[in-house]
Amino acid sequence: MKSKKQLKKVVCGALSVALLSGGLLLAQPAEAATGTAVTFYLGRTDVVVDGAKQVLPKAPKVTAGRTFIPLRATAEAFGFKVAYHPEDRTITIENKDRRLEMSVDMTYYRNNGQVAFMDVAPYVTEDGHTMVPIRFVADAMGFTTSVSGVKDKQVIEIKG
Repeated sequence: MKSKKQLKKVVCGALSVALLSGGLLLAQPAEAATGTAVTFYLGRTDVVVDGAKQVLPKAPKVTAGRTFIPLRATAEAFGFKVAYHPEDRTITIENKDRRLEMSVDMTYYRNNGQVAFMDVAPYVTEDGHTMVPIRFVADAMGFTTSVSGVKDKQVIEIKG
């Protein structure tokens, strides 16, 4: 069994990788968004945020039977600050009401200090972008998710 120190190091490392995926150590988004709607298209980098087209660093994709989206771009679209802590590889995502802490390749995370679990872990792409399961993002941030279409023609919407 791993010691607490080893476990903390693993958790922190995974979170760090996830935050690095956005390319910046600390983002400065606006106040937390309310009523925000983000529409993703499976396999495409274009996204619509409150009616305005934007481009994601990575396209949403299905991995391990779950749809994954880029963490930083999604969190910032909803007004969350994203910080990556390279010393312990942890990621912190927060706004005025919510604080999420997670690690890459780990299925547990903290939501306002409470430990919770995802059924699949976030991962980092070869070019350094952290991908998270879309349902987790919506649920953990307190938003709703809807999916329409079939297989490779899916349209995914998150509403805050």
